[in-house]
Amino acid sequence: TAGGGGSPPFAPPRHFLSCTTRLLGLNHKTERGALAIDYYGRSVSVKICPTGVDVARLQEGILWPDSVQRRQAYRAQFEGRKVFLGVDDFDVFKGIELKLQAFELLLSQHPELADKIVMVQVCNPARGDSRELQEVQQEVFDIVERLNATYGSIDGRSSKTSNGESGSNNVVELINRGTTLAERIALLSVADCAVVTATRDGMNLLPYDYITCRQGPISVDAGTADGYPQPRQSSLIMSEFVGCSSSLSGAFRVNPWNTDDVADAMYRAALLSGSEAEARHERHWKYIHEHTVGYWAASNINELKRLTDGTGNARCYGLGFGLNFRVVAMDPDFRAMDTVACAADYGKAKKRVLLIDYDGTLVQAASYDVSPDAELLSHLTALAADPRNAMVCIVSGRERKQLDNWFRNVPGIALLAEHGFWYKPPNWSGSEPKDWQMLVPAGTEETIKRWREIVEPILDQYHDATDGSLIRDKGTSMIWDYRDADPDFGQWQAKELMDHLESVLVNEQVDVFPGHNHVEIKAHGVSKATPVEMFLGENWQVHLRPESEGATPGKVDFVMAIGDDRSDEEMFMAVDELVLNPEGAVVQKMSCPMPGKEKSKGHEHLSVYCVTVGQKPSKADFYLDDSDDVVQLVRNFTATGQSQSPST
Repeated sequence: TAGGGGSPPFAPPRHFLSCTTRLLGLNHKTERGALAIDYYGRSVSVKICPTGVDVARLQEGILWPDSVQRRQAYRAQFEGRKVFLGVDDFDVFKGIELKLQAFELLLSQHPELADKIVMVQVCNPARGDSRELQEVQQEVFDIVERLNATYGSIDGRSSKTSNGESGSNNVVELINRGTTLAERIALLSVADCAVVTATRDGMNLLPYDYITCRQGPISVDAGTADGYPQPRQSSLIMSEFVGCSSSLSGAFRVNPWNTDDVADAMYRAALLSGSEAEARHERHWKYIHEHTVGYWAASNINELKRLTDGTGNARCYGLGFGLNFRVVAMDPDFRAMDTVACAADYGKAKKRVLLIDYDGTLVQAASYDVSPDAELLSHLTALAADPRNAMVCIVSGRERKQLDNWFRNVPGIALLAEHGFWYKPPNWSGSEPKDWQMLVPAGTEETIKRWREIVEPILDQYHDATDGSLIRDKGTSMIWDYRDADPDFGQWQAKELMDHLESVLVNEQVDVFPGHNHVEIKAHGVSKATPVEMFLGENWQVHLRPESEGATPGKVDFVMAIGDDRSDEEMFMAVDELVLNPEGAVVQKMSCPMPGKEKSKGHEHLSVYCVTVGQKPSKADFYLDDSDDVVQLVRNFTATGQSQSPST
């Protein structure tokens, strides 16, 4: 029911989130400092958590005899010069040639530094071979040879000794072979500055290793006695494309493709004062010492535990085939509706209330108007004419004019427009049509007029800037719909729009909330819970079908509320609350079993169905897959109602 994905800084997670949006149509949100994706009932956390290094092992390795011996040799070899160190795989993405080009530019601009600094470049063996790699390797050899020939001390020796390493008086020491851990520890401990210029890299931990080795052994006194400065010092030049670059804020961050930028960073590192090197090292060491590999592992485990708290009983199902396969997690009490049992309960009921959403429920959700077809209208007409149905109400976010146009020939049906702002009672008697009633307090229209003057130009701006978006003006509410826009850009614009609106509407009585591929702005307090209170609350007799119109005496024993989006969740919660009110319209179930079960002897039978369309987290107890299933359920109700006599 939960998943976790740990990643270095934000670029990889950004690409991952983009793929989930484009390929799977999923949206993400921030949740307790982490990014979370709701995936068919599972909460998938995308946690940005750079891994650490085994600090204790490296600090122990500093005291290994081989490390101590090599450290002493390197200190003697580079005495009097600042050491720049690079340790990279000989790969086309490591930027070794860019690093050496920048070093060559530095020495051409400041030749006086030639006898004061040295670049030690360790090239671990390449993991593959290609013509491009061979060209990079040859370029590196050529630059090293040119640098040593131009700036190295002339002592009659060749640029390389018999063991493959450069001579001690060169400005570039190239170690073109694999190295042991003890050798790397020794090099890292003597380097004054580590240089990482990768053009594309994952979680390169060399900077962490370098800072740890510059800190010295666990015993501060032992390190100081071995030549480590007190306080400790270090400096870093890091490519902005390296995963851990954002974690080490004291590093010189560079674009490796910008040779001037890298050369300038090398110059500043070469002239770095001791106090500044101490401050940078202290900042880095504090982070690395706290965020070890053990901390990283514990952080991920704690995140998984947090995600799974309270969801251990969820049931998971594998649905679909091939690329459409997915794992759906649902609460044990959340299950597919048994339409046969529901139709049976409907047939047994004596007094029913049906609350049905329109868009996404009775018809497929779309960016254009989808009108009800003749078959659907005939079924709704039959439901509204059934005297056992004390209320059949279309609960919609549509504007009242549109609902009037579509359902004008269904007289016995109630209409709720614009999420509960307007209500049109059913015309059971067939006399003159009923008028629309406003369900909000007096003065709300003036409030809406005021905030619309603020909102309209803002929505126009985002509409013009986002291809594929559209604005739905419902009079009392406004919707910015981006379902046909680019998924990534539309989502970014929606977040920006919400921030923009919330900042300018802070003093207005208005709600701004996100929906599925849209942002809606509506008057504060307007909710689909309003009709539930009317029909199931204490004043239910005023609103439900009276006995004079053929209604069955007594209280409601069948309630169905069905919808597909966030606005319908308010309706579900209101139903759950009001069915427990002894003063309300619903019979008290006492020990009545769940819907679809046989009732216990001596208790009235009560059936309550809160149904969402689509398998997703919801306050509803049941789900149907799509609007086709909803229409089929309406057909079943019609058939059941026609086959039942009023007296049964």
